[in-house]
Amino acid sequence: MRVFVALAPSTEAGPVFVPASHNRTTEPPADFCSGENEMGMTEQSACEAGDVLICASTLLYGMRGRPERLVEIQFVSAAAAPTGGYPEIEAPEWAQGLTPEQMAVVGIRTTGRGGVVISDGERTRVADVEEAPVSVNLSLDPDSQPEPDELWFWDVRGYLVLRGVMDAEWLAAANDAVDAALGMQDDLPEAHLTRIEEVPEQALRENDWVWPEDTSTRLMGTINRPRLGGLYQLPSPHGDAFRRMIGHPAIVKRLNWMLGYGFRESTEPMCCVYPAGTTGGSLHGQNPAKHEHFNGRQLVEQVNVAWALQDESPGFGEDSGGFICVPGSHKAKYPISRGLTTSIDLPQVYKPAMKAGDVLFFGGVAHGTTAWRSSWHRRTTIQFMGSRNVALPPGKTSAGWRLTSDPNHPSKLKASKS
Repeated sequence: MRVFVALAPSTEAGPVFVPASHNRTTEPPADFCSGENEMGMTEQSACEAGDVLICASTLLYGMRGRPERLVEIQFVSAAAAPTGGYPEIEAPEWAQGLTPEQMAVVGIRTTGRGGVVISDGERTRVADVEEAPVSVNLSLDPDSQPEPDELWFWDVRGYLVLRGVMDAEWLAAANDAVDAALGMQDDLPEAHLTRIEEVPEQALRENDWVWPEDTSTRLMGTINRPRLGGLYQLPSPHGDAFRRMIGHPAIVKRLNWMLGYGFRESTEPMCCVYPAGTTGGSLHGQNPAKHEHFNGRQLVEQVNVAWALQDESPGFGEDSGGFICVPGSHKAKYPISRGLTTSIDLPQVYKPAMKAGDVLFFGGVAHGTTAWRSSWHRRTTIQFMGSRNVALPPGKTSAGWRLTSDPNHPSKLKASKS
């Protein structure tokens, strides 16, 4: 929003506007911008001292003459920040070796400066300029055009699975990295990013740490969900396996049509490291307001990218566990009809079979996890990606998946009782 405050009368000189131009889909001719041919489309608002003039910041405007004592102020919403909205800070040590393409993805939250990445599915590159749309309907360059089947599936189901993105060598390196992180736990200080943090299920936290009597067996477990952070910062070579996930061509290609150009990683990623008996996660995250239809495509504000490092068995049998969702709930008109402890049993709940190396995209769809029953560990790395509309101050170290700052976290309760 642009606001003009007149401290003195502004009649002859002052701002000139093009009414309704904030809704334009085309740019004005050069002679129009220079003032040679206004075509009767401009309007000047005379202001008396003390008047305030408010207009959308996207409204075309110019200044006629040299007005005296006219103050111009710009405002942005809490959900957006201008390109230069934050001072640039020095990149953390772990990011020093990242490519320009990778820095475009994580740069906003690490240094305050990001960029636009595009991909043909095989190679990612940084766009030098905001590229002109090739497709009128989708406003995307040819390399970012969605596959019709993928777009249809995402539109209808609210999630998407890419099969076999990680090869055997990469998977082995990532699992070795997790093993190394688990092995160093005893030597890590309490607040270290890579220190395992156990995240209790909400239903348990809200019931004085006792499972409610109606809790579904799909949800109930004996181990709170262990999660690892600091993945990019792991000592070499272990951090490399996770840094390869930043700006991966196959991921960039999809995120450009899901989130729009200029998407960025919005917070620190995590890795779920769930042994048998780990508690599930009740259905949450349903947010139809995050989805909108723009220029012929579905756009969202947040997409989670989950990399499966181990298989997740299908269905809900004894050998099961992992990601679940309610397909289509990203457009539902009504909230989930059951509470935290029983919604997981709804007949609409679906569990896609994830294989090691697969990548899952989801955003705005009701989702959760079933309790982990398989004999092997669940290992899933999740990156959190936001559109360029999301305000993201650089240097942010907190992450929404961490609960150590919650006064009800078990570590805080133990400290208060001792």
